[in-house]
Amino acid sequence: MDLLTEKVLWQIVPDSGCDRMSMAADGKEIYLPSFEKDFWNLVDAANGDIIPPHSPAPPDARPVSGAAR
Repeated sequence: MDLLTEKVLWQIVPDSGCDRMSMAADGKEIYLPSFEKDFWNLVDAANGDIIPPHSPAPPDARPVSGAAR
């Protein structure tokens, strides 16, 4: 969502559903766990594209910098 115009920039509805999401410290990636499944979707926050593979480490497994290990 563009906070200045309140315009929705993109929206996705994953086939796997979703549980509580979290965001990388730099705001560039969204970690979206599937609903009652065993994988996570990694989403590009700029455009809503799902970034493969679909099993990134949960956010708490990443360093404070937000960088992948």
